[in-house]
Amino acid sequence: TIFINMFININDISLKVVTCMTKESTQKGMMGKKFNDFDGMLFFMGPGGHCFYMKNCIIPLDIIFLNSELEIVDIFDNCPPCEFEDCERYCSKGDYVLEVPGGFCFENNVSVGDICNFEF
Repeated sequence: TIFINMFININDISLKVVTCMTKESTQKGMMGKKFNDFDGMLFFMGPGGHCFYMKNCIIPLDIIFLNSELEIVDIFDNCPPCEFEDCERYCSKGDYVLEVPGGFCFENNVSVGDICNFEF
């Protein structure tokens, strides 16, 4: 199920996010989508290592990994779309993963160690 009822604040920037809480919505992610009515996609992953890839995505993305304290622990910048079966994987540890338009982190000085806040 996907909900658009949440905001994330990073460095005084408020982002309207779509949440992915099921296996199906997590697998589809941003495939075939653009950021039209929302600013980011938040995946509730749980603790441990996770990998994301850009198969069938149509725009570059920044992939941000967050720990349970909502601290950014890893960022993959401007990940390009992939149309092939063997796409590059972007792997790290984190309880949450946030996807935003490619270049967002650079343009807004978002970096590892920054703290995010969730607003429901």
